[in-house]
Amino acid sequence: MKLLRLLLAAAAALAATSAHATRPYTPYTEYAYTPYAPDPGGGGPTADYRDYRDGAQRDRCQRYPDAPECSGTQAYCESRPYDGACAGTAAACEYDPRGSGCSGGSCSQYPGSSSCNGTYAQCSAYPGSSACNGTDAQCEAYPGSSSCNGTYQQCTHYPGSSACNGTRAQCEAYPGSSACSGTEAQCEAYPGSSPCSGTPAACNAYPGSSGC
Repeated sequence: MKLLRLLLAAAAALAATSAHATRPYTPYTEYAYTPYAPDPGGGGPTADYRDYRDGAQRDRCQRYPDAPECSGTQAYCESRPYDGACAGTAAACEYDPRGSGCSGGSCSQYPGSSSCNGTYAQCSAYPGSSACNGTDAQCEAYPGSSSCNGTYQQCTHYPGSSACNGTRAQCEAYPGSSACSGTEAQCEAYPGSSPCSGTPAACNAYPGSSGC
C-alpha cells in the first residue's frame, strides 16, 4: 500500500510538472519611432521609473518589456514610451516632450523657428515638415507615410503592412501570419501549432502535450 501511494504521488508530481510551460513566447518586433529633437528652451522628465521588485523581475522585463508586470519600469517605458504608466519619465518625455508630466520649453511660442526643427512644438504645428519625419505627430497625421514605416501609428492603422511584420498590432490582427510565429497572439489563437509547443498557451490548452 505504501509503495502504491508513493507511485501515485510520483505520477501526480510528474503530471503537474508536465503542465508547466517550458518555452517563452517569441517577443514581438519593436515599433519604430523617431524621438523629437530637444527643445532649446529646456524641458524634461518629472517622474521616476517604477522600481523592479528584484533582479529576477528586472531580467524578465529586459527580455519581455511589454509584460503587464513590467508596467512603469524603465524597460517597459523604453519599449512603450507612449503608455500612460510612463507619463513624466525620461523615456516618455524624450518621445513626447510636451506630454503629461513633462516640463515644456520655448518652441511652443515660436514653433516655426528653424531652431525648433524636429521639436514636439514644431511637429505638432507642422506635422508635414521633413524635419519631423517619423515622429509621433507626423505619423498620427500621416500614418501611411513611408517615413512612418513600422511605427505604432502606421501598424495600428495598417497592420498588414510588411513594415509591421511581427509587431503586436500585426500579430493581434493576423495571428496566423508567419511573421508572428511563436508570439503570444499566435499561440493564444492557435495553441496547437508547432511554433507554440511548450508555451503557456499550449500548455494551458493541452497540458499533456510535448514541452509541457
